[in-house]
Amino acid sequence: MKRISLQLSTLLAALFLFAFSCQDHYVPEEPAEAPVVQTLALTVENQNTNLYRYKLNVEKVGNIQITGYGVVFSADFNSNAPFTKTPTIADNKIVFPMPVSSGEKFKVDAAPPVGFKIMYYRAYVTYGVNSVVYGDVMEFAPIPLKEAKIETREYFKNGAQTEYRVFFEDLGDIRIIEYGILLNFKESADDQDFSVDPKIDAYDKKFPFSALLTTKGLKSLFVNDPESLNYNQRFYRAYAILENGSVVYGYVMGLD
Repeated sequence: MKRISLQLSTLLAALFLFAFSCQDHYVPEEPAEAPVVQTLALTVENQNTNLYRYKLNVEKVGNIQITGYGVVFSADFNSNAPFTKTPTIADNKIVFPMPVSSGEKFKVDAAPPVGFKIMYYRAYVTYGVNSVVYGDVMEFAPIPLKEAKIETREYFKNGAQTEYRVFFEDLGDIRIIEYGILLNFKESADDQDFSVDPKIDAYDKKFPFSALLTTKGLKSLFVNDPESLNYNQRFYRAYAILENGSVVYGYVMGLD
């Protein structure tokens, strides 16, 4: 009987030690660690071909699956086009090639369209399920581009046909996508809605020139402009729409 009791005590002691040993060697689950990325200053790779070198530093890869990384940016143009000073992956993206590892990375890619005033950009890393981490926002301002210089010149009348003339003193650095003459008509002396200054968003008549613009100097357009129009006064001016959305004007002149 004592022999059985001794064996039972030994078995119980062994089970206790086994259980204690299992608890002592429990390995806790590794905590989730997100990646960390740093924005580095971009450089102009090639001014003639409009290429930039986008750069970043992956400070920490972390232990969560990375699904993509690169640089996001938003550019402020001299127009009403929307932009943000804190770009996200919903804005413009320069996507770097996978896989990712720690250290400095770069990618040569296209710059924003010509004519922007300032560019806001920062590095990003997407990871896990719809998670994203960003580096600090940095700014880049290119060398200012010259806009075209345009003048309104006197018109010539020949019966029902009018020759409108525009003079380009300088074509500038930004491509001109349309140019011509804008007119506003004052129908009566007490016309309260009349504006003496025709603008691209407020004009009564527009005459775009069809001739390809390759050189500066004087450009002419002949249009049928009958005198039967009912007006009290009319004013005209030259305009040119640039590729970045800006508009340059000549001074306003009156038509007899």
